[in-house]
Amino acid sequence: MVEVARPTAGFPGRARVPGVPGDIAVIGCDNGDIMAPAGGLPLTTVDVDLTEIGRVAAPRLLEAVDAEDTDPEPGVHAVPCRRVVRESS
Repeated sequence: MVEVARPTAGFPGRARVPGVPGDIAVIGCDNGDIMAPAGGLPLTTVDVDLTEIGRVAAPRLLEAVDAEDTDPEPGVHAVPCRRVVRESS
């Protein structure tokens, strides 16, 4: 096993590793059903609604596949997400 030095951050006048929460706020992304609880760290995270993303994307993909001789209509569809607050913020 390779031993790696403990990381530090650049906080002027401090010779210690910053604390989470307190000195630094850390946030995750996805809030996956498997990894979020299994990670061992109670990270605040952004919960993206993958079901809604799929519901919106699937018909657009099928339209693009069916439109053999034309380009699909460009655009953006924003799907709301939510913040799940845990101990890291």
